[in-house]
Amino acid sequence: MPVGDSRKEYILSTIGGHFSLSSAEIEVQGLHDNSALNSFLDDGNITSLCAAIKLSDKDKIVHMSNKV
Repeated sequence: MPVGDSRKEYILSTIGGHFSLSSAEIEVQGLHDNSALNSFLDDGNITSLCAAIKLSDKDKIVHMSNKV
């Protein structure tokens, strides 16, 4: 995981642990630049971040949203 925002690293690490994703899988999906994650961290009016996983034939795809 790139060094940077420790809040982002913590959230992505927690998501990775919950869904059994390696840091490399998180990196490949580009989750560091996810708009829902960035909004949650930077906009005081956004109070929720939801993460769900979608299973495809070979991959686990993480979807993040600010809506429940």
